[in-house]
Amino acid sequence: MCKTELNAVLIETLLIIIVGMFFAGSSVVWDIDEWNLIKQTLVYFFINLIPVLVLYWFNNMKTFTVKSFIISYLVYTFIFVGIWIFKYLSHRKSVNDINQGLKKYRN
Repeated sequence: MCKTELNAVLIETLLIIIVGMFFAGSSVVWDIDEWNLIKQTLVYFFINLIPVLVLYWFNNMKTFTVKSFIISYLVYTFIFVGIWIFKYLSHRKSVNDINQGLKKYRN
């Protein structure tokens, strides 16, 4: 479809940049204090799911099937959940450390 490997790499790079822009732009959902963590996570997840699946579709246009769609969705979900859990635990530890420091300061 791209005629040369260089064209394929350039197109893929452009698509990855666009997906990165979605991830960066959608990060504003974490700043909406009125939303709880579940709502923020779900909105962020689904905003970014669309460009990720489009990227996958472009990269596998000739072999794209319902099965490959489901697999790509599951891979995205697994990676997203893994990163989310890691970041959640990391932030929770930071908050606990800050709270411990405040307790020492108060005493």
